[in-house]
Amino acid sequence: NGEYNLAKLTNASTETRLVALCQDAQWLAYSLGSQFGIIPTQPLQQVNWSFPQRQAPITNLCFVPGTDWLMVNYNVDNSLVEIWDFKQRELVHTIQFDRRITTLAVDPRGRNILACTNGHDQSKMYLLETNQFKVIDEYSLRANARICRFSPDGRTLAIGHQGGQISLWDTTTWDAVHWM
Repeated sequence: NGEYNLAKLTNASTETRLVALCQDAQWLAYSLGSQFGIIPTQPLQQVNWSFPQRQAPITNLCFVPGTDWLMVNYNVDNSLVEIWDFKQRELVHTIQFDRRITTLAVDPRGRNILACTNGHDQSKMYLLETNQFKVIDEYSLRANARICRFSPDGRTLAIGHQGGQISLWDTTTWDAVHWM
C-alpha cells in the first residue's frame, strides 16, 4: 500500500524526525534522532540501509541532485556536514563550520550547496560548490534563518526567518530582492 513503518523496519523506538526524498523519488532518507538511513521507494521494498549513529541529533538531511550523495548535518560543538555516497554507504567528504547550521539546501542542478547559520552577533548564508565542497561566498542575513529552499528552476532562493520574515534572493546575483 506504499506505507512504511520505520519503527518496525528499524527496530527503533524513536519517532521519525526528518525525511528527504531525492529528486527522482527513488530514495527516501530518514532520521531517528542521531541515526539515519535510506530506503529505496521504487519498487517498494522493505529494505533499510542504516548508517552509523552520529554524535548528536541530526538536524538536516538533503539529497544532492544528479549524484548518489546525501548531506547529513548534526550540531556538535560546531556544525558538521557529512556528504555520503548512499549507494556505496561511504563517507565522501566532511565540511566543518564555525557556527551551528540551521538549514541546508542544494540547487536543483546539484551545483551549489547553501548553508545558513545563526549567531548571537550575526546570521550568515554560505554558498559552496558541490564539486570541491568549499565556501565560495558568504552573505550576512538580517534575521536568523530557519529554512531555505530553491525554486524548481534554481533562480530564486526563499529563506524563512525567525519572527515570520521571508526573504527572496536572486541566485544569479545573490542579492536579496524582497523581504516580507
